[in-house]
Amino acid sequence: MFERLAKDAGLPIYQRLVAGPQSRKVRTKRPLRSGGEADIYQVMLLALAETGPKPSISYEELRTNLNALLVEMMPQKHEITSALKHIAIIAMKPEF
Repeated sequence: MFERLAKDAGLPIYQRLVAGPQSRKVRTKRPLRSGGEADIYQVMLLALAETGPKPSISYEELRTNLNALLVEMMPQKHEITSALKHIAIIAMKPEF
């Protein structure tokens, strides 16, 4: 039952959010403190998940979480706002 719910509800939207918008170039991978690497959309979702279920978070709180996740290559402010805009657009689109 839980697998079916995940496939029907959470998993498809999460996969679309992780993929981000279609890109013309290869996205930069950033090294994670936990090992491995992730692009800006994966890193942003990890940082947002670290904040817990809140109605809103501050930019500073998000940056703190990004610093805790990343070894180096901290995203610049315009990269963060752009990624958040794209994540919001993807989340609001109905799935076809």
